[in-house]
Amino acid sequence: MKNRRIAALFLIAMLLVGLSSCKNTKDASSDVLKVSVSDKSRTVVFVLNDSAPAKSFYNMLPFDVAVGDFLANEKIFYPPQKVDGTDGITGGGDAGDLALFYPWGNIVMYYGTFDSYPGLYLLGTAESGAEHIKNLTGTIHVERAK
Repeated sequence: MKNRRIAALFLIAMLLVGLSSCKNTKDASSDVLKVSVSDKSRTVVFVLNDSAPAKSFYNMLPFDVAVGDFLANEKIFYPPQKVDGTDGITGGGDAGDLALFYPWGNIVMYYGTFDSYPGLYLLGTAESGAEHIKNLTGTIHVERAK
């Protein structure tokens, strides 16, 4: 009888340990934040990083806004609200990168390489359509993508 109790307690303990070590089987890809930027004939899809500025930007979607040229390697637009710049990821990057220029409050889509600059925070990278950034014109539609 005593051995049965010990065996039962052992099995219960093993079951509890097994249950507590089970991991969430939720698909990790469902946590990826994506943004689609489109004009009348072109679409670019960006995968956002896990920064506070990227999440702040994502949470204000969707909206329509004018896109414009700036310098020789970027398109910019101004979101309808100020993007939170807390703990932004700094650095330079490549064509297809998406960034926030916090001092002016604009979002930057790069179609050429760029250097790190004070107040420039990386938001993500194009998953598709990076070749279209240079040719985006007029009013763009910015929305969550799947």
